[in-house]
This record gives sequence, structure tokens and C-alpha cells, in this order.
Amino acid sequence: GIPVAAFNSDGAPICFHNQMADGIRQALADLQQSGCRRVLFAGERLTPEKEAAFRRRSAELGFAHAAVFCSAARFEQAGVEAAQALLAMPERPQGVLCAYDEIAFGLIDTVQRAAVPDELRVIGINDVPAARYVFGGLTTVRDMFETVCPRVVADIIRDRRDGVVRRHEYAVPAQLIRRFT
Repeated sequence: GIPVAAFNSDGAPICFHNQMADGIRQALADLQQSGCRRVLFAGERLTPEKEAAFRRRSAELGFAHAAVFCSAARFEQAGVEAAQALLAMPERPQGVLCAYDEIAFGLIDTVQRAAVPDELRVIGINDVPAARYVFGGLTTVRDMFETVCPRVVADIIRDRRDGVVRRHEYAVPAQLIRRFT
């Protein structure tokens, strides 16, 4: 009896609109404020929306050098491949935004094994539980679902009480969580 909830879907009674583009803007602004002029997006085949947001936001912030690496692999292996591509670049990026925290894990591990000095800032997306602990704590962008959950529950309870299924839309904000990387 609970209505279907979906992300960015016009047909579902409950629709969540992820504000990740704003989180990507926060991450890029943080990289920019720390002195990064060359940035890279490390993604994979299932992250075209994040890649598009990276392209838009990096242009808006005036990054002259914003590169994109998109792997056919997933998760940590995509990060390994992005790191290998990064290490082969004649002018390496100073900051990397990874589409998932797991991509950041593979990227950081590969760069560390290559003994590259601490000249690279890395930010992930999703704030998976391990992000708090690996590499001294991964800086990441997190969906703030807890900010909308009380409204979602109240709306579902009210609709059930009233015997109707109303359409509800919720903007899910994103927030940069600064840690060590």
C-alpha cells in the first residue's frame, strides 16, 4: 500500500530530485579555493549525468583545464584506470572529482603506489561508510536524505489517512564533506 518512490521520474507518486549538480559545484569550488587550476572528472559508463554536471560547473567556475576520463570498468577498477591515464598526462591535474567514492579508492591507491608526491586533491561522491576511514578520510559529496525523510514519512502517513495517493516531489540537497584527501 505504500506508493512507489523513484529518482527523477515523472510517473512515480513520490519523486526525489537529486541536487548532485550543486554538490559537484561545491566540490569544484573547494578544489579551486585550494589552488587547483587543472581538474579531472573520473567516471564510468553509468555516470553521464555527473560528468555533464562536472562539465557545466567547471566551465561556470572558469576552470581552463577540465578533463574527463570515463572508464568501461566499474568502481575501484575505474579508479585504477583513471589513475593510469592521469599518470600518463604531460600536465597532470591537481584535483580529481570521482563519480563514486569507490573510484576514488582505486585512484588514490594507484597514485600512491606510483609514489606521486602529495600534489593531488581527490574528492569522491556518495559518502560510503568506508570513506570516513580510508586514506585518512576521503573528502566526498553526500546526498542529504535525512533532510527530506521526515517530510516524506509525514506525507505518506497523511495520504494513507486521507485514502488518496498524491504526487510528491522532494529536492534532495547535496553537501561537501571535507576530510583529508
